Amino acid sequence: MADDDEWTAVSSRSKKPEPQPQTTTPLTKAQLKNKRRAAKRAAEARALLTVAATDDSLDAIAAREALTARAAAAATPPSTSSRRARRRSASSGDLSESEEEITPPPSPHELVEAARRRLRKATKAERQCDDAAQKLVQTPSLAKDQGLVAKAERREGAAAAAAAARADLALAQAAVDADNAVKGARRAAAVARHHAEASQMLSVKFDDKYACAVCTEVLEAAVSTGVCEHVFCRGCLEDHCAQASKPSECVCPLCRKPLVNGESGRVEASAAALVRANMKKLKGECHCGARMPLSRLRDHLRACGPNAHLYPPRRKFGHEFRQPSFVGGGASAPSIDLAAEEEAALQAAILASLEG
Repeated sequence: MADDDEWTAVSSRSKKPEPQPQTTTPLTKAQLKNKRRAAKRAAEARALLTVAATDDSLDAIAAREALTARAAAAATPPSTSSRRARRRSASSGDLSESEEEITPPPSPHELVEAARRRLRKATKAERQCDDAAQKLVQTPSLAKDQGLVAKAERREGAAAAAAAARADLALAQAAVDADNAVKGARRAAAVARHHAEASQMLSVKFDDKYACAVCTEVLEAAVSTGVCEHVFCRGCLEDHCAQASKPSECVCPLCRKPLVNGESGRVEASAAALVRANMKKLKGECHCGARMPLSRLRDHLRACGPNAHLYPPRRKFGHEFRQPSFVGGGASAPSIDLAAEEEAALQAAILASLEG
């Protein structure tokens, strides 16, 4: 029997070789060039983002425009037509191809979505290259797989493409932020302008009894309804009645009583002579401080200040009150002659005021 020293341990399994460090394949000239371009674009994007986030100066506006242009260029796919084909079409005068290529520029949100799709694709390719490299490290026997080795060698190129996609996404997102900032500034300016216009309109002072319930402005060509004798601007009452499609919808804006006479089937409105006479005596104050009779206040507002466009021009009314469409014949149907009635009522009011 042999000694214990003569025994040797025999194993049925061979010893697992130690994994050898993976050799990094040097990048080609094209890959190095793309990597330098991506780094340059990222540096320029960071510089533009720093300038665009400062204030509303000319440099910041130019930086935002540059960000938008960069994002649009990154989202635009390269042209598939060859240089020779473009030269041939240009020399022959055929502009069909150039006309087809003219498309509206994409919106900033579309640029962001396109950049996100490219980033997802580049990240997926980078992850696949990392998985291939990890498999080669863990299992050296897979080194014979040429496809796996080639995929692992493309790792740096995939990383550069992912970095470029992230830079493009940052550009597109900066363009969206700049567009939102511009829209927000415009919205704030519009709100401030509307507030200024509203405050100016509210600064006009006159007796509320002579305010139209429809337009809330001082009465103009005041008329009264035949049913409830509420007073409105003639233009406001005509427009209100014109919106009705049947007699049951034509009601007073204040008390909701029907304005259509059951016997004649027409809207009865007469000139508010007493109100018009009082408006010639009472005075109101414009937002500019000028005081004048209420009968001339609306005409003065149409030509006073930069917001005079808020007051529409004076309407020219006919001798007859314009009837709604459901009345037979509409405006061409015979109706009450308001001109003669207004003149008679005005004369009566003047005589009554003189006698008093």
